[in-house]
Amino acid sequence: MNFVILPGQLRLALCLCYAGMAAGALYDLMFFLRRVKGVRQAADLLFGLAAGVMYFAALFYCREERLRLMGLFFFLTGYGLYRMGPGRLIRFCFRSVSGRKKLLCAFTVIAGSISAM
Repeated sequence: MNFVILPGQLRLALCLCYAGMAAGALYDLMFFLRRVKGVRQAADLLFGLAAGVMYFAALFYCREERLRLMGLFFFLTGYGLYRMGPGRLIRFCFRSVSGRKKLLCAFTVIAGSISAM
């Protein structure tokens, strides 16, 4: 077994982790759309399609021509890291604050995390 990580593999892993984090952010942004009755199934389908497009866009960006289990692992790892990190804070803001303050709290958290980069 070959455990040497090549620079191309590291680039692919990071691209897919970032794409997974973007998919997690999209899932949180679709929060309001999923709350509308009768639209939840369509929103979930739209999210699934968008996540698939993000996955393949990351593969295309890294010029990876093969689908690998490693790629899916890193995509899901990025999604999980987002859901455990900033996603948890954003969900807390959505649940704890009601009305218009929800949106203000979410944008404050997102702007703070972007400015921290």
